[in-house]
Amino acid sequence: MANPKPDAVRAMLYPNHLTCVLLFDRRLSGLGDVVRDFVRIASMRSDAAFQVTDTDDDRFYRLADPADSLSVRADYIDRPANAQVLQSALASAYTAIVTPDIRNRVVACESHVMFSVGHDPAGEDPDPPAPVATQTLFEQRLANLALISRIMIDHAMPVAVHWGQSDTLISGAVFDDWAARGEMPGVLHIHPHLFGPDAEPGAQSLAGFRTQGAANWLGREVIVQPNVLPWTANLAIVSGFVREASRPGAAVPAHGSTLGTAEPGFTCRILHHEAGDETEHAEGGEPLFEIIPVQQLAPTTASADGAASGHAQPISPAQTGAPARFSALGRRPAMPRPFGRKVT
Repeated sequence: MANPKPDAVRAMLYPNHLTCVLLFDRRLSGLGDVVRDFVRIASMRSDAAFQVTDTDDDRFYRLADPADSLSVRADYIDRPANAQVLQSALASAYTAIVTPDIRNRVVACESHVMFSVGHDPAGEDPDPPAPVATQTLFEQRLANLALISRIMIDHAMPVAVHWGQSDTLISGAVFDDWAARGEMPGVLHIHPHLFGPDAEPGAQSLAGFRTQGAANWLGREVIVQPNVLPWTANLAIVSGFVREASRPGAAVPAHGSTLGTAEPGFTCRILHHEAGDETEHAEGGEPLFEIIPVQQLAPTTASADGAASGHAQPISPAQTGAPARFSALGRRPAMPRPFGRKVT
């Protein structure tokens, strides 16, 4: 089955206009200090030479790097964030797992800061011209957005942060930890929307998920159907798959390919679902990658040269047990660490 055509996936690949909103439980001042720190630190980390092109002191700043048309906008809004914008993130079970008190944090919001980054003079073009629709420039936008957001956290800890690229809503401390890792893509960039059947009393709960964010690197999202492996293990597989497939010079594995894992005895199968295909738990008929964990069963026969052979079996909800450990193409997402490190 063919890979997605460029025209069909262009709107999902390498989005230009990226946002991060930080929610605070109090009024703030000092946005100008954050902007000045960003200009200084960005110039130390790269050849960036941001200049303030427009401002309403302490409420609004627009910066531009003339060398590559990268624009950064910072807005302080002295009122609670629009809760409607956060509804899809709040409805995600993943959000409640990572930050159990997230709804209370949103309710506590009294003011918010929004940062926007884009490669155009205003930084607001959601459909960039071809020259900036590259992975390198997309990741540059992500890195600058994370940097200025973390500098803001150095000045004032938010009660919650909404990372727009993956619709991820988490506490300020968790965001700072995840953003500091610098992985592209990392745990901040792939939001697993969990789903699964209701478990019978005493039975194991099974969970699958559909990603939000993987398409920004691969042109389509990834789905994993409910199975007995922990969803965190499956997320490690998916995150590693996206990183490997998006490496410079790498190619997305063909439909039906089987990939190795870091855990002996396990592989995963990659399926390509095109737009309109019947795929369980997929909405809108969009193209998807599906990843199916496969367990290599114990050898049962031996060849003429004495080598044992076995066969593979997909992990399915019908199975009653799962391996204690499962890792593939990457590590499991680490537990968030407490905030406490300055941006330098």
